[in-house]
Amino acid sequence: MSKDEILNILPTPEGDEFAKVKEGNPYNIMLNFANAIDEKYTGKISASITSSTSVSSDNSETRLSYSFYIKAPIGRGYFYRLFEVKPVKETPIPYPVEVNLFEKGIRNLGKASTAEELNNMLLSIFKSGFVFTLIQNLLVQVDLYNENRNKK
Repeated sequence: MSKDEILNILPTPEGDEFAKVKEGNPYNIMLNFANAIDEKYTGKISASITSSTSVSSDNSETRLSYSFYIKAPIGRGYFYRLFEVKPVKETPIPYPVEVNLFEKGIRNLGKASTAEELNNMLLSIFKSGFVFTLIQNLLVQVDLYNENRNKK
């Protein structure tokens, strides 16, 4: 097989199919939520996503996981790890994933086999009373911190 033939069978990093795969990637879905928080609460609180890797026991596969943090500029910085998304199996394919919520300990919310399932699972987290209370309390803490700091 010639180099040109090989180049023709490899996927290209552009086009509709690439855009669709990129849009449904777990990191990109989480990024949409982070960007919404950053936009709504500019200067108050923000969100960030970190990635980490773990290697399988036989060193044959690497697992890429993501954690979602809500950050507040209080003191030297406050970070709350809200949830993590990690692959169910050690595979470079993004799905299925499992979602763990950090609410009074770790709570496994189950598995998502598609981008739509993951998006719905994350929507349920952000619609929860826990996240509402968390964000509201962080906004209050940021205001109080800034008011106290400005008095000095």
